[in-house]
Amino acid sequence: MKKSELLPFIDQELLDSLFGFCYQRTTSSHAAEELCSDIVYELVRTANSEGEIEEDAVHAFIWRIARHVYADYSERRSRETAR
Repeated sequence: MKKSELLPFIDQELLDSLFGFCYQRTTSSHAAEELCSDIVYELVRTANSEGEIEEDAVHAFIWRIARHVYADYSERRSRETAR
């Protein structure tokens, strides 16, 4: 399937799961909301790019993006703490 077909997968259930993922890894609900919005932004940005996703791997693709965005968030947070 094309990446542009990824948008219908972003539903309330996925958003709730993403928020739970973020809340477990951050120090506050505000930080979790910010991280969750960064993940959703990246999903939408990816959906507007060229390419294909295997149909049976859509959820794995979504969670891979979530983990990458979280890794970037963690790296930024550790740099800010080091300052």
